[in-house]
Amino acid sequence: MGCHVRIAPRRDLTDGSREYETWINGLASAEDVSRNAFVECPVVHPTLFARRDRLAALGYRDRGWAEDYDLVLRMLIGGERIGVLPRRRLVWRDTPGRMWRTRGPYRRERLVACKAAFLAASFLATTPRYVLWGYGGTAR
Repeated sequence: MGCHVRIAPRRDLTDGSREYETWINGLASAEDVSRNAFVECPVVHPTLFARRDRLAALGYRDRGWAEDYDLVLRMLIGGERIGVLPRRRLVWRDTPGRMWRTRGPYRRERLVACKAAFLAASFLATTPRYVLWGYGGTAR
């Protein structure tokens, strides 16, 4: 389960951060989370909560990309439903020192590697042919 967020401080928000906030706050159901899982991590990490036994069964692992996204994708591919409380319950501070800006595992290329690994191991594992269609900077 996750919830909606408000990114702060507002005066420093970039257009990209505003778009991300709008996108993440547009997800309102488990179906939305599942359908958007390969766009970006569909649950903001500090809002993710689950039963302890489920988290313990999945465990932590380091694959060289964001461990929260790895966990969410493992949950979804394993058949878990991740819902969203469609209310803002977190003010999410965005600072220049956030790990996605400063640490290798959270960089865009590692995000793409994470998505590719999960797509190859799940949806694409049963078919020899597929069409890869994208938009924006990661579609190149």
